[in-house]
Amino acid sequence: MNVSLLSNVVAAGCVGLAFVLPQPWHGLVLNMGLYALSGGLTNWLAIYMLFERVPLLYGSGVILNRFESFKTTLHDMMMREFFQDDYVQSFLKSKTSSLSLDKDKMFDHLVEAIADSSFGSMLSLMGGKKALEPLREPVKDKIQAILQDVMANRTDPKNPENVRSLISQLINDRLNQLTPVMVKDLVHRMIHEHLGWLVIWGTVTGAVMGIGAYLLGG
Repeated sequence: MNVSLLSNVVAAGCVGLAFVLPQPWHGLVLNMGLYALSGGLTNWLAIYMLFERVPLLYGSGVILNRFESFKTTLHDMMMREFFQDDYVQSFLKSKTSSLSLDKDKMFDHLVEAIADSSFGSMLSLMGGKKALEPLREPVKDKIQAILQDVMANRTDPKNPENVRSLISQLINDRLNQLTPVMVKDLVHRMIHEHLGWLVIWGTVTGAVMGIGAYLLGG
């Protein structure tokens, strides 16, 4: 049983328990359970709607619906943050397959760009920048592969624009290999732990609000 389901089960258990308790505990526990269940289920539904389309609920399945936008944004970010003119010039001057580029710094630039983009609010819900950390090594490997492809295929090593054009084409080719389902599964695996805590904190916040509402109403 995952933590998000457990928190909702506990909240539902409080609702059931309230009906066998005498006053004043009945009202207090019932309020606490209902508010907690409301907060937990609302957060669970919001998380579910990130990954799956729900009939009649506008905005659901945002990752699937905005897949093309996601690819375009990722391409633009990679070109802007990974392959700026100074990086390309450093690449052109390099004569070894290892390439003397700081790929950790390049990844950090990408994370900052994502946080500052239209995806920033979604990222904050998914655990913030640390939710992207599992992608560091895979992205660094992809950068290395792209640079090696450029090294093997560039036609005019003295022209940075030609190299940037080839890099752009290679990135698009790799992104086009992705499917909406692949991206959905990747994001879900990456942030699964952080999303569970959103449901837990939803139930806790709801429980506190339920207690407060009961005390104020009493």
